[in-house]
Amino acid sequence: MDMEGRALRRADWAARHALARVRHGPYSTDMVSIADYREKLFDILLLMSSWEYRDLAQVATHPMPLRAAQHVKSAEQVPRFNNSQMDGFVVHPNDPEVVAGKPVPLLPMAAAGHNPVPLTPGFAMPIMTGAKIPDWNGAAFDDDECDLCVVPVEETVAGFDDLTHVTFTPQATFESGRFVRYRGSDIDYDEELCAVGDHLTPARLGSLASVGLTQIAVFKPLRVLVVSTGDEVCQPGLRPGAAQIYDSNTSAAVAALSAAGAHVVGTLHAPDHPDLLLDAVRSWQADDTRRADVVVSMGGISMGAREVIRLASELEVQQGVENWYGGAQSPRLPNSGMEFCRLPMQPGGPQAVGQLAEVPWVALPGNPVSTLVSIEVLLRTSLFGARPRNRMNVTVRTPGGDPLSSPMGKTQMRFARLDADGSAQLAWSNSSHLLHRQVEATLLMIIPEDVTVIEDGDTFEALAL
Repeated sequence: MDMEGRALRRADWAARHALARVRHGPYSTDMVSIADYREKLFDILLLMSSWEYRDLAQVATHPMPLRAAQHVKSAEQVPRFNNSQMDGFVVHPNDPEVVAGKPVPLLPMAAAGHNPVPLTPGFAMPIMTGAKIPDWNGAAFDDDECDLCVVPVEETVAGFDDLTHVTFTPQATFESGRFVRYRGSDIDYDEELCAVGDHLTPARLGSLASVGLTQIAVFKPLRVLVVSTGDEVCQPGLRPGAAQIYDSNTSAAVAALSAAGAHVVGTLHAPDHPDLLLDAVRSWQADDTRRADVVVSMGGISMGAREVIRLASELEVQQGVENWYGGAQSPRLPNSGMEFCRLPMQPGGPQAVGQLAEVPWVALPGNPVSTLVSIEVLLRTSLFGARPRNRMNVTVRTPGGDPLSSPMGKTQMRFARLDADGSAQLAWSNSSHLLHRQVEATLLMIIPEDVTVIEDGDTFEALAL
């Protein structure tokens, strides 16, 4: 579209938008609980999820644990055979020739990876860690209901230096099954190794490999297009106008989303013009090599007159754009593809989810701390399936020991650093524009919604970042 046509289109949209605001009044935004909003994001995840088979070696090199897309049970036992837990000598604990305290003749060594000869009465066998325990080739002793055992090198007189005999010290212990790793003691037949949705952590990948698995079905990481918005935002490297600030959100959001397991395919910036926003995203999506599964945007969802995500949603309603989003529809825009919500959370209260430009869309607030809190608290596990953070109880210290306020009815999220004494120092202000104050944060403190005063020495739950 040429510049003149675009200008006419904008003018036409602006006239219709002004008329709509007169008819319908200001936007209405419903309050939604944090838990319910996470469920909305999880529903989006289910709609977008796709899977593929990958080699375990490829899964192991992924920077974040992928999630299994299949249920796996073992067709093997691990260990596959009884083996030695340490270097030593394998004997029968009830063999009178062995426990008599005199030199015991040796059979050939049982080395790891080699099948040993059977153990016979009156003999000991040198054995290495991980080597297979030999079969017993002899009659049962009178009180024999026991297994072979391994006596460690430290309980012998000369260790492996004597190649023909071993003499055990008086402190040597002959106990059935001592230092033997039994077959199937780690994984048994038909044991569950992973379920759909489980994170393929290093230990789980090792378990899968230990039963001979070479491939597994995994959910593909969501491909994300990150969109910053606002006439007031200038990209780093350009000269900002007198009333502009540099875009800090994009870099911070890309890092946080990538750490959550997203595959960020690119970034865009859109000014406060809904048609330009929609055109830019549709143009991006037209290229199959870079197509995103979901757009994550920052800004444009509050209650102002130029909130570009809201305006783009209204523009699509006026254009009759069909949408698939099945969330609760706003009375303000009953045919909208986007659902605008307010969460009882500070920062990060305004949120939106649904569809714009024919793409699944998650819209976050524009202040940088609000963006990071939203990704951490809402998107990280619900949308990208990342592993939950470890939770811990932490005592807080307030500036000068003075009390701090917290909003009634809202869960307040505060970045903080865990100090050496196990406490966390809080700052006076929790303003959502103070991004640099958070650079050394190792915790996200969770102040419950029923707390209005934070006293020095109070204890709250925190997420370990």
